[in-house]
Amino acid sequence: MDSTAKMGQEKVPKLLLSYEYRYPVGRFLLSPVAGLLDPEDREAKDPLREAAVREIFEETGITVTAKDEVTVLNPCAFSSPGMTDESNALACAVIHLSDYSSLTQEGALGQEMFNGFEPVTKEEARKLLSEGRDRNGMFYSLFTWAACMYFLSDLWK
Repeated sequence: MDSTAKMGQEKVPKLLLSYEYRYPVGRFLLSPVAGLLDPEDREAKDPLREAAVREIFEETGITVTAKDEVTVLNPCAFSSPGMTDESNALACAVIHLSDYSSLTQEGALGQEMFNGFEPVTKEEARKLLSEGRDRNGMFYSLFTWAACMYFLSDLWK
């Protein structure tokens, strides 16, 4: 998810990532907003977009407005066509925030646990990609890598 926030007088585009607890590794890992398609999402005109908007709200407290853009980039991305691989939809949200004070992770449901946000500038995204680890020295998922690449390439514009 991309957001624009005021930094001084200029607007600097940032990629909003967060630290989400990932049970298989027992740690908080740097991640883009993500989630599952809920049954009620399936009833919507555009289920993938509906799920993205809902997940953004649940995991960040951000309400997507008419001035924001949410686009499904790939409805069925997968790492390989194996029997146990899962498929995922990829979406991009360009959200215009005046500041980050409204961000909250209190909407986490079930066993979801979060540990703060990481608004990433292009310079910081390049560093993440070149080092292959976050600021805590932890590896991150392919989805975090893809979000950084999409952000750096300006395809979101």
